[in-house]
Amino acid sequence: MSLTEAGREVRERLAAVLAPLSMCTTRGIAVALSGGMDSASVLLAARDAGLSPFAITFTLDDRLSTDARRAIELADALGIRRLLVRLPRSAIAADLERMIRRGVEGKAKIECLWPFARVLHQAASEFDVLATGSAADGHFGLSKKAMINFREPKEKFDAFRIAYFSDPDRAQVETLGRVAEDYDVLAIAPYFDRAIQEIMRRFSWDELNRPRQKEILRLAFPELDRFAVPRHCNLQLGDSGIAEHLSAVACELARERHPASAYRELVKRWSPRRPGGPE
Repeated sequence: MSLTEAGREVRERLAAVLAPLSMCTTRGIAVALSGGMDSASVLLAARDAGLSPFAITFTLDDRLSTDARRAIELADALGIRRLLVRLPRSAIAADLERMIRRGVEGKAKIECLWPFARVLHQAASEFDVLATGSAADGHFGLSKKAMINFREPKEKFDAFRIAYFSDPDRAQVETLGRVAEDYDVLAIAPYFDRAIQEIMRRFSWDELNRPRQKEILRLAFPELDRFAVPRHCNLQLGDSGIAEHLSAVACELARERHPASAYRELVKRWSPRRPGGPE
């Protein structure tokens, strides 16, 4: 089977995963859109499925990040309704405590989850289903660790992908689902689907990522070519300012100079699973 044919399978499967959501919503279906390939493909697949999704994106309240700008441009060009949520920096301290008390630990997990938790807090009245492109990166092995250690041979890449998706909370999918339930919202990550995992595992790292990153998705969604969808970048990095601001607040709260140490101190202080933590 060619990569193009497999891409069509992926697109069809994404739509099949999303289609039943029409029975789960009265308020609306939102797709968390960054302007990147993963979330854009979920948005288009939702439309393929006959849904009427709208795009929701976020940015800190002191800027319009590159991700947010791209998401706005993409949604407008596709004629899809959009909602921009501005994340207040003044809420970071309280949100850090709230997340850690819920059992969220680790710098990357906290910083990746925070914008989604804040979007739910501010805008959940607009939707009762939130679809994301979360975990799609696990199919492609684009982290530094994966590219150095698991890119080849294919057997090692296969082992990496199997291990990645064996963790139900990979990319904070499970945790986000629990947070969303507090707002009577169903959070879904279609790229966790087992059938999509099986399609992707037919191919090597080079086949999936050459000549372009995530080539199989670019072939599956050719209408995105005109938007020059960017290469992978973690949502909390780039010019989003999310990691920078959350780390600064964590350091201030913990009275630590280094963010990793600050988060560890806050987890000791607030985590219900740690000795001395809240009951």
